[in-house]
Amino acid sequence: MPATYTLVTVDGSTVVSIAGELDASNAEDMFAWVREALDAAGCECVCVDLDRVRFIDSTTVRYLIHAHAYAQSSGVALRVANARDLVHRVLWTTGVAGVLGMA
Repeated sequence: MPATYTLVTVDGSTVVSIAGELDASNAEDMFAWVREALDAAGCECVCVDLDRVRFIDSTTVRYLIHAHAYAQSSGVALRVANARDLVHRVLWTTGVAGVLGMA
């Protein structure tokens, strides 16, 4: 299942909502979507909403870490939200959930 995304920006905060599966075939695309939001003029915060993502692999985890580093270097806050089931488990098991702002 290919992944899709939408961007919604309100008052300097952008939500990148992703749907589908993220793996080695499209994780770089996901990074580009997040970078697009981070690079927008006036952006102060980006939330990556994974509510409709059903699968991620280690390549996706790596690109989420790259996105976090890119956000920090840009002075923009980045957090990941609404990770469910397997996605949630992968992010916690790999130890990156806290870094990505997941509660």
